[in-house]
Amino acid sequence: MRSERAPPLTNEHLIRAFRRATCSLDNAPQRWEKRAEKGLNDAQLAKALVYEMGAMGGQCDESGWLEYQGEGLKIWASTGYISRHNEPPTLQGAATMRLAREIYGIRDADDQQLGLFG
Repeated sequence: MRSERAPPLTNEHLIRAFRRATCSLDNAPQRWEKRAEKGLNDAQLAKALVYEMGAMGGQCDESGWLEYQGEGLKIWASTGYISRHNEPPTLQGAATMRLAREIYGIRDADDQQLGLFG
């Protein structure tokens, strides 16, 4: 572990980490586009996120550290070292789903009110 504190996680870092965690498989951006076109209810979105994140994964590069797991829709992100064994997730569950809807533009297919404005 590093002894110095890592710079704070910015919104830019978080979005980049989220995209890396949810686009780790080939052709993921195209699948997210198709999902955005038709919309997904919460159950469908959770299933899509589990598929894209897989059982477990992680990456590190010059911008920071990333670990993720499909079960629980958990993402650990940091500008320095972070471990899912020692730290609570940066995002999990409903927060991960909210960010997916925001970043990928996925409307809730069960939200009938949205159809009134389209």
